[in-house]
Amino acid sequence: MLSLLTTAYNGSLVIYLSDTYDPFWDMIDWLKSIADNELPASFKIDEEGQYKELIARPYSGRYSDDADIELRINGDFWNEEKKEIQEGCHFLSRAKRSQLLDEFVRRLDQWLREDYDPNGWNRSWREDEPDNPLTDLINLDIKGIKAKMDSACQSG
Repeated sequence: MLSLLTTAYNGSLVIYLSDTYDPFWDMIDWLKSIADNELPASFKIDEEGQYKELIARPYSGRYSDDADIELRINGDFWNEEKKEIQEGCHFLSRAKRSQLLDEFVRRLDQWLREDYDPNGWNRSWREDEPDNPLTDLINLDIKGIKAKMDSACQSG
């Protein structure tokens, strides 16, 4: 489960992560693209039936003194009233790029250190490669993102 919170208007969103459709490797690539300022950057998380797409794009609007990036999360949802699946925006937030990266990386790093249980994360779809380092999330390249973040902060 990935919880996203924003202080403005008390907005929040929960995205359910699936070990069947592991989103972490794509998330790392997405964070690296943001760190390299290769925007817009996006990736989809399959919630085993529904999806959420995280989109980061440059922001230069009215509040650009306080924010230079916009995080938008689109996806599908069940509309009970219309009895159909609809698509729309679930979450919209603006922040400094460094702030967004720092928070994502900090919380991912914390989760890996404190809560990640490799035995509880289904890796059966990679049984043909049991020694593949990508089968264990502990091998996520968090340090690579931190280095890119530091480099981005130093260059402006």
